Amino acid sequence: NRFEVRGDGNVGIGTVTPQKKVHIEGTGGASEMQILVSSASDTVGHTAGIGLRGEGGEADGDLRIKGGIFFERIAGSFGNGKMILAVNSSVSNTSVTVADHALTIDTNKNVGIGTASPAYPLEVESSGGNAYVFSENTAAGGASGFRWKTPDSEFSWYSAGGTNNMNLYDYTASAIRMTIDSSGNVGIGTTSFSHFSTAKHLLVEGDSVNTNSIVQVISYDNLSSLAMYSGGNSSDNPLLLFQNDLRFGSATDVGLGGYAERMRIDSGGSVIIGIGG
Repeated sequence: NRFEVRGDGNVGIGTVTPQKKVHIEGTGGASEMQILVSSASDTVGHTAGIGLRGEGGEADGDLRIKGGIFFERIAGSFGNGKMILAVNSSVSNTSVTVADHALTIDTNKNVGIGTASPAYPLEVESSGGNAYVFSENTAAGGASGFRWKTPDSEFSWYSAGGTNNMNLYDYTASAIRMTIDSSGNVGIGTTSFSHFSTAKHLLVEGDSVNTNSIVQVISYDNLSSLAMYSGGNSSDNPLLLFQNDLRFGSATDVGLGGYAERMRIDSGGSVIIGIGG
């Protein structure tokens, strides 16, 4: 039998034992489809779709179809279009349309959440709140984060299982490149802060056998400086300024404005003390 209606009201197409209200059983095989929903129009913007409703038939005749799966026709030949999963959350008699898009897959296979025109493989947009992407691992000791890869590099930014740290991991070198711990301390080249003072907030640690510089401050206007503050105000705090020479002084702002030099080590190795006002 090609079509079966049972006494319980179940309808079978391709099966004599329908298990649901409509049960379609077709030929098996890769990419085989059992249902085809087609629009009779080739007009751009017209759709083929399926409506979903979470309640029974209404006596007032209002459809109130709140969920929909649409295939929307776009410009071009051969019926090209984009897939849209839509939800109408209005507490009213209105039904879902493509304007209620929640997830869109365009012809480039870009996925948009909250946008019908994604420009990237995954684009998240929110018009009414924060556009956060949330990742959670509920397993004890499990990590949660995000991973990205190019032909030349692969990194992940994740929260480490069993700790409250955030790590930047380099898969090419099999090494953690940066860590932010639960106290807000930032470590570059190290994941441990226990071997230094507890007062640090940035710790940069290099290889003990590597003679290259650990920290570089570079400016393209020949004025590179590193300011060190002891309080919330820059006034009367020490300033380390490097401009061909190594200079120590105090300043009311970062840079030469208001700068009072106290000591200098010049390029020849000479040390000059007390040269400022």
